[in-house]
Amino acid sequence: MYKNSLSPRFPKHQGDARTQTLLGSLHHDGKYIKQNYNKAIKLWQVASEQGESNAQYNLGVIYNYARGVKKNNKKAVVLWQKASKQGNIKAQYNLESMYYYGKDMEQNKIKAYQLWSKAVKKGDADAQFKLPL
Repeated sequence: MYKNSLSPRFPKHQGDARTQTLLGSLHHDGKYIKQNYNKAIKLWQVASEQGESNAQYNLGVIYNYARGVKKNNKKAVVLWQKASKQGNIKAQYNLESMYYYGKDMEQNKIKAYQLWSKAVKKGDADAQFKLPL
């Protein structure tokens, strides 16, 4: 029963989004279990649909770096925007780069600076290390 409750085949309301996100990360990283990007993506999609910001961030990374899927920066941006609205620091930092460089979106250095500032204030080490734009 426990094993089935984490299955991405079950309706989204039958699983805990945070647990699905963590299990997806285990599949993605290949820690303790065999690496399987497809299972990671399915679990993250289910958790993302439930509004789990870390799953949204992780899926954005998958699409941005084409890990097991076709590269799609537009999907990455949409997912990171959802996660960012929930305060996900990593998503804010990645969005900052997308806005700054104008990757598959209109370049907006003001928006990039705003996101960078939020990430710095929340203690993101990468953002703190990066020089102001």
